[in-house]
Amino acid sequence: MPTRTIVESTLLAIVTALLAILGIIFLPISPLISLFWTVPIVVVVVRHDWNAAIYTLSLSTALIAVFLGPMPALMIFLLYGVLAIAYGYAFRHLWTTFRTALLGMAVSILTTALFVLAGVYLTGFSLADLEAQVALSVEEVIEFYRTSGLIEQYEQQGITEEVMRELFTDFLRLVKNMLPSILIIYSSFVALMNLLLARWVIRKLTLPAPALSSFKEWRLPWHFVWVVITALATLLAGDYWDIDWLYLLGLNILYVIYPVLLILGLSLLFYILERIPSAPFIWVFLTFFTLMFFKGMMIFLATLAVFDLLFDYRDSFDKYMDSKN
Repeated sequence: MPTRTIVESTLLAIVTALLAILGIIFLPISPLISLFWTVPIVVVVVRHDWNAAIYTLSLSTALIAVFLGPMPALMIFLLYGVLAIAYGYAFRHLWTTFRTALLGMAVSILTTALFVLAGVYLTGFSLADLEAQVALSVEEVIEFYRTSGLIEQYEQQGITEEVMRELFTDFLRLVKNMLPSILIIYSSFVALMNLLLARWVIRKLTLPAPALSSFKEWRLPWHFVWVVITALATLLAGDYWDIDWLYLLGLNILYVIYPVLLILGLSLLFYILERIPSAPFIWVFLTFFTLMFFKGMMIFLATLAVFDLLFDYRDSFDKYMDSKN
């Protein structure tokens, strides 16, 4: 490799390793760092070549291993190194942003699942341990409420200790049941943020980057509606026949696709309001409605997105506006 490439790759490897070390030592900032950890390596791939990228990734992994040990280094490589390589490949071949995003989310979800499974295998953690941890957490919260005098205050309002214990238990059990969807949503979010930030940096460096359509044009093929139908059918079937795993499967799928539907619904709303003369007044009304009925607005956007998959409201709206003109 040329000397300049080696110097740049070494500096970016040090930056990448430093970010990982800070994220592991100071855990509260770890989620923030995970949103852009892959950017330096993707930049190396696009700016130079694969040799420089492999050198950067290897050096950063080695530095993490020196300061924190081999296990944290392996963890970082699995969670983010593979994602960086995938994005580097997509960027070098100028994939579309949508296709690159799908690749990134798939890689991120897969590596996160492997990381969790490896952790469960190495620690011997089981479902029974998770149940015990949930019960212990509930008791710790109840004990805190008891010692701080909050139990007495709630009892004066008619909420007994048993009711509180049941509420906390139900909440933690819901979180436990939703772990698959939580991990998928978080992994997808990390992948998308890394993609958008990497694309932004690469464009700032005046390097070729995947094209990104405007937000109001974001949409999915109509076939995606079958995912929604499958999720609802699975949820209802599990509830009707009292099959817990089937019910939870449908619920987790719905939780995963719900943010996607919200984004699609908001995109459609932007598209329509951009062409309406009275849009500012409608935005004021929608903002007020969202503040007053947030949950209702979220349901409206998701429902709007589902029907848009079937009826293509953009096309219908364009025809209506053209007929008026």
